[in-house]
Amino acid sequence: MCRVGDTLGFSDRSWESSLIAVGTWGWPWVSITHVGIIGWHDGEPYVFEARHGAAWCHIQKKFVAGVTATPLRIRLEQHRGAVWHYQKPRPLQPWVADELNDWLHRKLGTAYDYRQAFGARGLLLGWLLRLLSRDTEEDEDVLFCVELAGCGLELAKLVPEAWPLSRMSPRWFCHDLVAKAGFHKPKRLRSEV
Repeated sequence: MCRVGDTLGFSDRSWESSLIAVGTWGWPWVSITHVGIIGWHDGEPYVFEARHGAAWCHIQKKFVAGVTATPLRIRLEQHRGAVWHYQKPRPLQPWVADELNDWLHRKLGTAYDYRQAFGARGLLLGWLLRLLSRDTEEDEDVLFCVELAGCGLELAKLVPEAWPLSRMSPRWFCHDLVAKAGFHKPKRLRSEV
């Protein structure tokens, strides 16, 4: 069962996902190329995620290019690929879960961070962007999927604040959740279609 603060890793067979996988030194159709974080709304789990294309936000009741929320059951039905559940290492205190959930709701509608998405660790274009850019600060006014999940997990004290989220690809972020943050090994919630 998914709880507030659990993370989902997504892979699929789209050309876009394949490009991300290859660009982050992963395997097309297999590697995780997107992440979301679980929050709650109206008594059911929702997937909060930063998406680059306009997607329907089930809480805001409108299309959003950026942070959206979708009921978990609907997101699993709609996704064309594998979905992995990364369960956090310990239950959150109720007040921490509430604070994280409130923060996720406040982030709805936040614009997608294309620059950081292309600058993710391992992405072939990332080294060039870092070379040309002097700005190393993470900006919560725009977010890509790893930044949304990672900042939420930082707030809940589930990952170190020093993680370079803006430079982590979804694949490496999920790897480090298990290897460095003590998350449980992932369980598959959905197989590829």
